[in-house]
Amino acid sequence: MCDSWTKRFPAYMGEDPYLFFCFSDADAARVRPLIERMAARGTRVWYSLGKPRGLDERRVRESRMSGAALVVAYLSAAAREDTDFKNAGLYCRDRGLPILCIDADGDVSALSFGFTEGVQHISRRVYRKASALEEALVRCEGFSQELIGEGRRVPPPYVKIAAVLAVVSVLALALVLLGGRAFGRIAPTAEQNDTVRIEDAALRAAVRTAVGGGAITEENIEGVEALRLKELPTDGEELALLSSLTRVEIPQELAPDALWLLDEGYTVVLYGGSVK
Repeated sequence: MCDSWTKRFPAYMGEDPYLFFCFSDADAARVRPLIERMAARGTRVWYSLGKPRGLDERRVRESRMSGAALVVAYLSAAAREDTDFKNAGLYCRDRGLPILCIDADGDVSALSFGFTEGVQHISRRVYRKASALEEALVRCEGFSQELIGEGRRVPPPYVKIAAVLAVVSVLALALVLLGGRAFGRIAPTAEQNDTVRIEDAALRAAVRTAVGGGAITEENIEGVEALRLKELPTDGEELALLSSLTRVEIPQELAPDALWLLDEGYTVVLYGGSVK
């Protein structure tokens, strides 16, 4: 799961002003929604995952850290036990870089990471959803429009797919019309009657099951309070279409990649082992 979004939203390697998002590898799934939103806004974000492979890569990372216009440190219980995270944070502190802390877990103190009391803080308990957290971040001192590139908005995958689907829909409609003339009227499928488009196939299937197997409409998705997924959606923003959703059920083996669901405010329930 991590590989998919890091390929969609790769770390910025250019020379324009950028933000260094410092987080523990263990929190990758938790920070994913925020990185997606920042990338969609056009914010230049550099980050690193895994240990550096050799001295050259370490020097590249140090150079990228030193060149950041703003450092956003994701403070969590996992980060507190992560030596690499602490070293990166102290490296930035010692070079006088502006640092903004996101307090992901309430009992974690910035002082335990070596940051002074003067650093800015955003509480994840106050801004639980990624959308609210992003808006709080861009309003903080140190975050400037210089960090946002012109024309660097990254569309979610369904935007690119939409053009293909539009062509397929036209062809499908033509076949239906031709088939109807030759063989009589063909009843539309439930998907053809959908008035709410959900691009993620796994999420769409789960929602269709939740609404009783029929068409997905604005009216019936309002009543969906619980959703049983077989796979995690590749685009978490589509969950926002379900305004009443509070409970998400997922297979047990997907738990390590689903922490972002908790950060989005959903109750996560694990079931079974593997899904056939």
